[in-house]
Amino acid sequence: MNASGFLSSTAHRALEPLAASLDRSFLNTVQDRFSGTGASPELLRIALLTLAAAAAVGALVYLLNLLVLSRRRRALPTGAVQAPSEIRQIFDQAQTQRAKIDLSFSRNPTKDQSVSCSLEQIRDEHLVLEVTARIAAKPHWIGRTVHCYMRVSPGRDPQRANYYFFTADIAGLATQADGSLRLTLTMPDTLRLQQKRVHLRLDPPMEYMLGLALWPERQGPDGNTETSLKKWGRPVMLLHAARRDLLRVVNVSAGGMRLDVTRKALRETGLEFEPGERYILLAELYDPDSKRKQRLWCLARVQNRFEDFDTRNLEVGVSFVAQGLPAGQDKDTLAWRPLGEDGIALLGDWVNKRHLERYRKSGAQ
Repeated sequence: MNASGFLSSTAHRALEPLAASLDRSFLNTVQDRFSGTGASPELLRIALLTLAAAAAVGALVYLLNLLVLSRRRRALPTGAVQAPSEIRQIFDQAQTQRAKIDLSFSRNPTKDQSVSCSLEQIRDEHLVLEVTARIAAKPHWIGRTVHCYMRVSPGRDPQRANYYFFTADIAGLATQADGSLRLTLTMPDTLRLQQKRVHLRLDPPMEYMLGLALWPERQGPDGNTETSLKKWGRPVMLLHAARRDLLRVVNVSAGGMRLDVTRKALRETGLEFEPGERYILLAELYDPDSKRKQRLWCLARVQNRFEDFDTRNLEVGVSFVAQGLPAGQDKDTLAWRPLGEDGIALLGDWVNKRHLERYRKSGAQ
């Protein structure tokens, strides 16, 4: 039913008591009294029509007010959590799961501006975050608004997750004896269901993820990324069928990867994966549609890192900043092409296909 139909039917129902009260005996009585005072039947009809019209206008104004209020209620942000008890429950889950919180001063940060934090303490009106990266605190941060993203699993299944965004003000900061930074934020009054990354991410099926090689970025004489593969040397870290004890791909998208680097790998290679460092990645994927292998050369920047307290493994988030493409006929030379917001289209297509395959398979079971 459309809005006009709704108003008409509702107005009709609202006027039913009035119509019922205006029965013939009542009309005759009023007519007689009007006649007794010299009023004509025509004047009586006009008076009653005026009364009915006024009642109808009043009913319509009332219904329009209800309609406006209902539209205002529907205009509230969808996917928003505003009840303080629900917000507290979500933060309790985040703390229990040691969920990472990506924090930045900008709603749309560049790849160098966000830092990874963990939720250390929940107070009535504040949150205390530990910044995992070693950054220097600055007094003028007090009072500034920060934009935060976090991933929280609503149940016991870690594969199911909700992504939340919220803003808060920095109420305090302190540098600990070990050099780590603690930020005290005001408790947000709203959490929104929203992801930071626009790219679809997938924990890749390992039968299609054939291998991964990693080198710290090497620069040529001009200060840019070295284009000659022969000058890179052997990869510092490898992932393949016979060697899965150093590195694991947690998820992958057209815009980046999240890697799980074991403590053993860190000891063997001496790598730190500090935010801002850049690495060259060679990913070899299998496409079951074309039945062909695909090799991708990527220049990636470390966006954030998080150390697991139990295993001491590092979970490292990297974002792609350039793609290496063959430079002419020389197979040992690459040309680095900067990437935009869409990332690597070929990789995005591969992820999307694998995601759809998984969805269809789960739906068929």
